[in-house]
Amino acid sequence: MFHDSTPFRLLADLLWPSACAICERAVARGGLCLRCGMCASCSDIETPFALHSARALFPFSGSVRRAVHGMKFGRQRWRTIAAGRAMAPLASHSADWVVPVPGSRVGVRHRGYDVAQLMAREIASHIGRPMRRAIVRVGDSQRQTTRTLVQRSDVGALRESLRIRRPLDGRVLLIDDVATTGATLSACARAAVDAGALQVSALTFAVTERTDGADCDA
Repeated sequence: MFHDSTPFRLLADLLWPSACAICERAVARGGLCLRCGMCASCSDIETPFALHSARALFPFSGSVRRAVHGMKFGRQRWRTIAAGRAMAPLASHSADWVVPVPGSRVGVRHRGYDVAQLMAREIASHIGRPMRRAIVRVGDSQRQTTRTLVQRSDVGALRESLRIRRPLDGRVLLIDDVATTGATLSACARAAVDAGALQVSALTFAVTERTDGADCDA
């Protein structure tokens, strides 16, 4: 539960909130489907990824874009933690594990922390489930921003760049900051299944339009 006296409050208080494309209800009450921009009440949450379900808190634009850039390129650790707390109410309590999508080693080394891992830690604490860094990147010396859209959409190649660090079982909730092409989430979902997961869902802070996102991955 978040209170007005909390320094961070809901990150939505720092940003212009979005709403469901159909009923215009605030997304904090249900989140957005990564495919259609509808809330859970207006959509069956179909997803084009290798996932059981996928949700995002905000569209990647305006104030949200600036906030993400602050987390990823401005070393704003406090904002990353606040984002995780804002995402937490949308996280499924049925998950057995909360697993962060691994960031690029270059990006993590530059900012001194892994954005998705900080978010996942807050979410895991909120729903009372363990966080597990079960998936890692290998041979990854390139930021996503230096890759073409085609390269970033190659699920097979992305899956080859991932390694299983620790086993999983049951239901897994993947956490990431921004969903762009969806290929990274799909590759991580495949890796989670290879690690033993029975069902994989995803929750991200923001989602881009399919033609957007060239400057949000790192």
